[in-house]
Amino acid sequence: MGSCTGRLNINTSANPKPPPKSNLLRKQHPKAQIKDIRIQSDTYREVPTSIIQDIPKSDQEIRQIILSLKKHFIFTSLKPEYTSIIVHHMKHFFLNGNEVVFEQGKPGNNFYVVATGKLEVIINTKHVGILKPGDSFGEMALIHDTLRTATIKTIDKCSLWGLDRATFRKTLELLESANYQENKQFIETIPVFDTLNTNQKEALVHSFSTQYYNPGTKIIKEGDPGELLYIIKEGNVLCTRDEQEIRRMGKGSYFGEQALIYNEMRTATVTAIDNVKAIAISGAKLTKVLGEKLSSIIYQNSMKICIEKNSLLKKLSKEQIELLINRVLGC
Repeated sequence: MGSCTGRLNINTSANPKPPPKSNLLRKQHPKAQIKDIRIQSDTYREVPTSIIQDIPKSDQEIRQIILSLKKHFIFTSLKPEYTSIIVHHMKHFFLNGNEVVFEQGKPGNNFYVVATGKLEVIINTKHVGILKPGDSFGEMALIHDTLRTATIKTIDKCSLWGLDRATFRKTLELLESANYQENKQFIETIPVFDTLNTNQKEALVHSFSTQYYNPGTKIIKEGDPGELLYIIKEGNVLCTRDEQEIRRMGKGSYFGEQALIYNEMRTATVTAIDNVKAIAISGAKLTKVLGEKLSSIIYQNSMKICIEKNSLLKKLSKEQIELLINRVLGC
């Protein structure tokens, strides 16, 4: 994996400004906004006797909610920052004892996490379980407009954190849009993609998937088949061969392209040193998007590797290296 010792020539000291956040993603107002849904006139209302409060959450409450979310496949596939925003938008519901949250057979709209108190689960008029703090219910309503399969009723005073389907979907749409804009800006900072036209850059960004790795996680392993090309957006990685360090890489570095393009096994292991955020793209998509440009990009990276290994040439500035490569390529 020759590229494992290569680095794209970008300014790592300047962080591109993130796209402006919409109102939906802005910080909550310090004062709680309270709305009594008993005055609403919907055909069917969940938690009809509840008072909803849009209030800040304590660190303990946030941890409780996140632990609950991790139990459901809907949330386990979300990026960490997406989960954080989802938690931010959950509202507080307060109910007294013997009050209905929702009824079996009625349309579902909200997902709930129990903050305090206990609730009873009833199916076909029979008691089937108890919900306690940290438990959650109603998650399928975030995906489909399905009917509730049980009745949920409070046993004593309860407080819930709730999220409705419309807010859930709108939040994800806004986050995906923001992530796309961020990746688009990031690609513009990488000189090796300068030769691509606007349509190619757009197609490249649309093909990216964002990956997250905790410290110590092996992103690729020596001897494994090559399936993805990685470009580091945040964090640092360690590249090793036969357990010997080759080099360390950071923002703007990319790796994995040679094993990917030439259908070879990975010739090195790349491990996350700290929290790493990277964008990845498959070989098929890379070839489809870049076409004949791909071989030029691989060649440029190989040249940079050779320059960095040369005792004299490695003393050149980034601008001089780029100029040298362009002259060799006849640009």
